[in-house]
Amino acid sequence: LCEVFGDINNHAMNECFRSKNYHYYSINESGVAIASKKEISNINFVKFNKCIVFDCFVNKGFLKVIYNEIPIYITHIQANYGALNENEHIQLKQLNQLNKVLEKEKKYILMGDLNVEFFENYKTHQNGKGLDYILTKKINTSAIQIIPTDLSDHYIIKKYIYLPKKKHG
Repeated sequence: LCEVFGDINNHAMNECFRSKNYHYYSINESGVAIASKKEISNINFVKFNKCIVFDCFVNKGFLKVIYNEIPIYITHIQANYGALNENEHIQLKQLNQLNKVLEKEKKYILMGDLNVEFFENYKTHQNGKGLDYILTKKINTSAIQIIPTDLSDHYIIKKYIYLPKKKHG
């Protein structure tokens, strides 16, 4: 989940997910959160080194959780304000910071609002741009479904991720 800012919103999300037997985890004022049917014990948050304008007032960065031995990263990259060149410069620095971590992983799931368009004809936002992604390395997944919603200016992204069964023994 992205753009879950403030104690009131996080409390409401926590209550909603708890009522459906989910565990909800959020890093204060990062806007990044995750909900899971299973409890997650290994949670780490890294704040981005660079930001501009309003994004400097929140703890934008990336959340890393380990689920079934798979690293899952959730992020929200610098938003687009004012001069495009300045935004792109900060977005690139944040993506590079994240990439340095991802390069060390054998496999991973990366999801979130990257605020960058990578593909044509991929629209995940009401403004007609593709900003939100679920990307994987060496993980089997289904095709992506993009579902418009009135709950946000971002659409819902649905993708099944086929995790290997955990080995016991």
